[in-house]
Amino acid sequence: MMFQGPIQPAILPGFTKREREMIHLLALPRKIAAHRLACSESNVKAISTNICHKLGVSDRQSALVRLAAAGVAIEVTETQDS
Repeated sequence: MMFQGPIQPAILPGFTKREREMIHLLALPRKIAAHRLACSESNVKAISTNICHKLGVSDRQSALVRLAAAGVAIEVTETQDS
């Protein structure tokens, strides 16, 4: 299941383009997010850590709560890629 809607830069000031891409995938396992972003799992971890730092939270779950409260679209389950 995916909640549709683009992440607007105005909603997430100070986030890089890559961080905004990762935010959509934050609820997915690192392996799946890494595949979607065509990068390593360690890169996904680093990006996730940066996102948490910028949101002022200590973990991905807290980041998801904060992002959901801001109305940001988050993919919550893996979908079949065509």
